[in-house]
Amino acid sequence: MPLDNTDFLNQFENLTLDSAEFDHRGHLKLACLYLNSMKLDEAHARISFGIKRYAKSLGATDKFHSTITYAFARLVAAGMPDSDNFEEFLARNPELLNQPMTLVHKHYSTDLLEDPASKTKVFEADINPLPKPNAKAV
Repeated sequence: MPLDNTDFLNQFENLTLDSAEFDHRGHLKLACLYLNSMKLDEAHARISFGIKRYAKSLGATDKFHSTITYAFARLVAAGMPDSDNFEEFLARNPELLNQPMTLVHKHYSTDLLEDPASKTKVFEADINPLPKPNAKAV
């Protein structure tokens, strides 16, 4: 049985979340939870800090990618529902779950994403601008 939002967030922030819960779907859930309670800039900072901290706790510090994290925060913010229903969000934005990197590559070139600097610094999209965040996230 999936964790409810409160348990998921508490376990993530306390570094007790089972890594199986933090696959791509878990990353999207984290973004939704933060974006439902704070503005995009603050949510992006919390997402980035939290993922780095969680990855460090698992010994996976090399996996974090600043630009991809930013891109997903913006893509989630653009598709945010008016409620905190994560399943509703996924139903309205299936490409975020089913074809995530195809979606990112609509905005970012492979060259930019493979540049080592993009792992540590946020770069703006170099192909097409990312969609504007929903008014709730601004």
